[in-house]
Order: sequence, then C-alpha cells, then structure tokens
Amino acid sequence: MEVLSTIGLLIVLAVTIYGFLLHQFSYWKRRNVPYIEPHLIYGNAKGVESKFHHTKFWIDLYQKLKSKGPVAGIYVFFYPIAIVTDLDLVKQILVKDFNVFVNRGHYLNLKDDPISAHLFNIEDESWKFMRNKLSPAFSSGKLKAMFPTIIKLADKFTEIAETNTSLDVRDLGARFASDVLGSVGFGIECNAMSTNDSEYHKIATNFMNNLRFMSKTFLESNRKFFNFIRFTNIDDFTRTFYTTIVDKILQYREENSVNRTDFLNFMIHEKDSSRQLTRIEMASQTGVFLVAGHEVVVSLLSHCLYELALRKDLQENARNSIKQVLDEFNGEFSYESVYKMDYIEQCIYETARKYFIAVSVRRVVTRDYKVPNTDIVLEKGTVVQIPVYAIHQDPEIYPEPEKWDPERFSPENVEKRHKFAFLAFGEGPRMCIGKRLGVFILKTVLAKFLMSYEFNLDTNKTTVPIKHCIKKLFLTPSDGIHINVTKSKFN
Repeated sequence: MEVLSTIGLLIVLAVTIYGFLLHQFSYWKRRNVPYIEPHLIYGNAKGVESKFHHTKFWIDLYQKLKSKGPVAGIYVFFYPIAIVTDLDLVKQILVKDFNVFVNRGHYLNLKDDPISAHLFNIEDESWKFMRNKLSPAFSSGKLKAMFPTIIKLADKFTEIAETNTSLDVRDLGARFASDVLGSVGFGIECNAMSTNDSEYHKIATNFMNNLRFMSKTFLESNRKFFNFIRFTNIDDFTRTFYTTIVDKILQYREENSVNRTDFLNFMIHEKDSSRQLTRIEMASQTGVFLVAGHEVVVSLLSHCLYELALRKDLQENARNSIKQVLDEFNGEFSYESVYKMDYIEQCIYETARKYFIAVSVRRVVTRDYKVPNTDIVLEKGTVVQIPVYAIHQDPEIYPEPEKWDPERFSPENVEKRHKFAFLAFGEGPRMCIGKRLGVFILKTVLAKFLMSYEFNLDTNKTTVPIKHCIKKLFLTPSDGIHINVTKSKFN
C-alpha cells in the first residue's frame, strides 16, 4: 500500500511539474509575442556551455527573430526573457524610457553581503545616488592626474615584453591590468608584472574566470529564493581582502595626511553636500572598479594585439599614426598626445565590436511597458536583453563582421551608422562609468608597445581563428595569445 501511495505521489508531482513547465513555456504565446519553441528543460539555451559559447546562442536567436518585430520572446531554462532586435527600441529603452529600465536585475544580497552592493548591481535611488557621487572621479582632470601612473606601468609592460621571445599577451596583459587598476584604484603596488604572489591579481583573475552564463542567469532569475536562503555570491576571502585593505589604507592616510590621485582617495575626500560614503561602500565600489575593469583591459588589449599581429599593414598604419601625433608633441608621451591618438582608439573600438566583453545588456522592467508602435506590453519584472554581441556581428550593420577593420570607426563611417549599433560600453545614463579611463589606459599601453616593437602571431601556440573557452562568461582564449616581438624601427 505504501509503495502505491509513493508511486501515486510521484505521478501527481510529475504531472504538476509538467503542467507548470507547459504554462511557463506558453508565456510569450499567451501575450502574442513572437518566440522560438523552447526545449522542455533548457528553453532555447540547449547546448550552451556544453557544445558552444553563449555568444552563438545570442547570434542564432537574433538572426531568427530580428525580422519578427522589434521585440521577441526567448527562454533560458523556463524563464521568459524579452530580446530586443530593433535599434530604435534599444535607444528607447536605454535613453528615452530609461526610468522604466533603470535596473539590471543582477543578484545582490544587501544584508549578508553588503560588498555586493556596488554600482554595477545596485538599483533605483541607491544607484542614482552612487552614480552621481562617483561620476566626477572619472573627469578629464582626474584622468590627467592619473597619467604618470599609467605611463609608468605601460613602460614596465613594454620592458617585460622585451625579455620574451614568445610573449603571452593575455597573461602579461592581465598582470598589467592588475598593476594599473590597483594603482589608480587603491594607490597600492600590486607588483603583478614582477611576481606571482600578488593577492589582488589572483582575486581578479579567479573571480572573472569563474563566472558562467547559465549559473548567473539561474541565480538572477531566482533572486528572492537565494536572498531567502542568504546566499552570498562573493567568497569570504575576497570580501575580507577588500574590506581589510580599505581599512588599512584609510587608517594610514588619515594618520599620515596622505593625499593621492587614485579612485579611493576621491571617495575619501569627496565633499558633496549629501552624505559621505561608508567604509563598506568604499570597499564595494573600489572592488568592482578593479575586478570589472580588469577583464575589460585584458580582453581588449590581448585581442587587439592578436589582430594587429595578423595584419602587418594595419599594424604599420597604427605605428605611423602614433608617430605622426608624437611629432606634434616633440616625441613626448603625454596626456595630450595620447588623447589625440585617434587611430589607436579606432583599433580599440573595433576590437570591442568583434570581441565584446559582456555579450548582452540586461534590464528589468520596473512597471508595465507598452512597446512603441506595437500591441505588446512587457509586464513589470520582465527581463529584457539587448543582444549586443549579435548586433555587432550583424552583416547588415557591419559587412563582413568577422573581419577586423579599424576604419569602421572612422568619423565618416560612424556617422553613417545608427548610433546604437555600437554598444560595447553601453549607452544612456547607465553606460560604463569607467569607459574614458579604460580606453585611455589601453591607448597608452598600445601606443608604447607599438612604438617599441614589431610583432607577429606565434602560430605554434595560438590558433587562427582564435578559439575561446565555451564555458566562460567572457570571450577567453583557450590557449592564451602568443606573439613574437622584435625591435621597432622607431625604438
């Protein structure tokens, strides 16, 4: 009798789950939104991280859905997500109707893990307060004050490259990113380019390497449950590292009246009329500045060098463009001369187009929203994804998208495109706050490197086309990026 009861309960449970899934997977159909028929378990994400990287997932869905209308429905597991395929609607979401799409919907646990309450995660008025508070830290004046530190570490990157016959620019780039961001962020010497014992370097690389698209989506789709069980997304070691180092720096600077030009110093001495930041808030904001900025710098630096190594003609164009600017400034690398290196900036933007860091832009609807010029209403709480990587790979916007061509970002060509066809740093009020700093760091180190060396790809260690790890959230080369360097004619 007990066996029959157990079987009966299992049958009821199975039928209930099946009915729940059928109801969930009819979400978009019930709202007359174009969609792709989902798999019963994986939704439309079957094969992601097991057979292919999630960039392919976004490209395939975008290509299938972009002719269906400005917005369509997809599923990851059994969670409905709205995917935006029209650039005018992208503009509407990121700028004109930003007040409806202010939040990203990322996971954070304010009670048990306050260090997760950083600018990238926080929402509504908390985000507005913090954004207004931190924006002046990335002004031209602050950037100019950081330049001596940036150029010093770019020189060190270049010096280390000379000692390597086959240089892994992904590894050295990661160490450079740790050193430069640690210095302009905390004002600390990470020494990642000099030693293997840098704690910050280990934390930054491990944290970003462990992120996964599927698990991240599952966590974000079940925020209430994971908050209820008091799940923390940041490990104890990382949390303690950032809070402890901020405490020590705050104490040292207060006792010794130290005043530096770094990000932390700005937060300490920021004299806005509103309240001052707490110790935990400083640790949180500085931590995300270092960790998130780390992946941007290393990915764009290494992929840009990869493409330049393949194209000696474009490498020479880049080198000559730097020389032309330096001739205007008596050969001096200065804030003003680096700022004027437009072709290097085009190289960075084209690298960001082809190897976009975050793949998609995520927003959550804060109230019911009627999509302009349609009958579609996105309910409050709906997750909206803008498939940036797929847009950047659209041949109708960027002909031959697999081709790396910095001329796509010449002023003339940029003017011809829809402004929201390039979203590597986002757009609107919530665009990347550190864009200017990140691009300037990259321009400086690329310019120093190009003037010092000529280089080609080490094809014994690096594949063409490059292979990326399918399980990682970001486009991470499976075997690094190796180049052979020789002295430049300008060196």
